[in-house]
Amino acid sequence: YVAWKGGGFVASPEKALFDLVYIRAATGGRAYLPELSLPATFERDALWAWCERIKSPRLRTLVSKRLRELLREASA
Repeated sequence: YVAWKGGGFVASPEKALFDLVYIRAATGGRAYLPELSLPATFERDALWAWCERIKSPRLRTLVSKRLRELLREASA
């Protein structure tokens, strides 16, 4: 999380993307982001650290796979 000027915290870009993919995968959906644009400061390693925290092997696989697809699409 990142401290916000107005007080409180907001999710980092990495955590926001992870949360979206995780929630969609957990409910049987698929995150679709046709115009995904990642900032130059985006830390891909942070995504994998969050993935490692998923206890369910099946859900971890679904989330990791979809994140890899989205990162590949955003790089294209």
